[in-house]
Amino acid sequence: MEILEFHSELLKAPALYDEAKQILTLEFQRGGKYEYLEFTPDDWAAFAASDSKGRHFLKVIKPHFACSKLPEEESTDGEKSGEQDN
Repeated sequence: MEILEFHSELLKAPALYDEAKQILTLEFQRGGKYEYLEFTPDDWAAFAASDSKGRHFLKVIKPHFACSKLPEEESTDGEKSGEQDN
């Protein structure tokens, strides 16, 4: 697993890349975490080298890669983050 730290108004850092599975995992500032499929090492290198991760995402990744939304992460007490008991 490779990890890329960066600053972006669109994306939360870090980006995660699994070369063996060719999956890029990105989380968005406004919520939601997605896996982008069939993301090659060359695609990862281009993303890592880009001056603007958000602009690269919008122009290259979003229109060309299939993705799947990941479920919300569980908090340490077993509840989904952001939910409260009534």
